[in-house]
Amino acid sequence: MTSTVAADIRRLAEERILVLDGAWGVLLQNRGLAESDFRGERFASHSRDLLNNPDVLNLVRPDVVRAVHAAGGVTSIAHPVWYKDQESLIRALAGEGLDGIEVRHPDHGPAEEARFGRLADELGLLRTAGSDFHGTPEGRKAPGGVTGDRPMLEALQRRARR
Repeated sequence: MTSTVAADIRRLAEERILVLDGAWGVLLQNRGLAESDFRGERFASHSRDLLNNPDVLNLVRPDVVRAVHAAGGVTSIAHPVWYKDQESLIRALAGEGLDGIEVRHPDHGPAEEARFGRLADELGLLRTAGSDFHGTPEGRKAPGGVTGDRPMLEALQRRARR
């Protein structure tokens, strides 16, 4: 992490509450999942690699999602705007234990945020936010580039305690 990024994170931590995720990915990595685990029968002939795409695990490996919940974690579909047939996918995932939708994301404009927010409310899912920051700032994909709010944090905390 560059010193500028570290300084940005420290500055933001002084201004607001930061939720820095990563435990979900670590939990999955520790399970030693392979490409076949992410594909299952449902996506066996999918045209793209699915390794490390945790969103599909709700559909093909519900045991992994149950382990996340048992560990006090919460699952949320990341950057749903990237998926084809987003509403059908989210509805299917919600039926398999999905907890939330990343409503606020750098690639979502106001129309997408409103649409995913309505869908979250309809399905009883949490609204989440993420900057999609992975170490190199790119526009809004930077520390603090996308923010959640206190109600989001409190809802995550309540869901994690279930």
